[in-house]
Amino acid sequence: MTDRYAVIGHPVSHSQSPWIHAEFARQTQQALDYGRIEAPLDGFAKAADAFRAAGDAAATMLAVLREGALYANIQASLLGSPEFLGRVGGSRSRFLDSAYVFTLGRLPDPSGRNYWNQQMDRGLSRADVALVLATSPESRYRLVDAYYRTFLHRPVDPEGGTYWALSMALLGMREEVVLAALVGGEEFKALNG
Repeated sequence: MTDRYAVIGHPVSHSQSPWIHAEFARQTQQALDYGRIEAPLDGFAKAADAFRAAGDAAATMLAVLREGALYANIQASLLGSPEFLGRVGGSRSRFLDSAYVFTLGRLPDPSGRNYWNQQMDRGLSRADVALVLATSPESRYRLVDAYYRTFLHRPVDPEGGTYWALSMALLGMREEVVLAALVGGEEFKALNG
């Protein structure tokens, strides 16, 4: 059975959520359909309710995001789930490898692997490990680079990447603020008329 998800809002044509989730599904061998639902601000609740009423899996995610959670919270919840663990091979080592690749784009180095194994031996959950990885400056830098490549059609410059990544990782800046700054900036306007 294919799980259905969607990003709902206006505009949503720019959203990279379908691509991001398709990559996640590919990496974890899941059947997943992630679409875009265009809904004006005054029609968001109606569109979300219709999507939820159809029995789609995204209802919980929408509710969590409405309450102010970060996308990283949902990512960590998915990565920490028993289903994800089963899909990546069922071992702690496979979980760490997969969580690192998904959040940081690389495998853990030996010291990182040892550290997280010790933390999990002390009771830290897989979801907590995934949340730390997903909200780390390294992961945030990677996310900012993806935003730059998507909206500005170039890699992030080191100064901009560091500024945005640290603002999100250490100061709690939300992903939407970074996106709004990029698509509201002069460079984006120059590229898109």
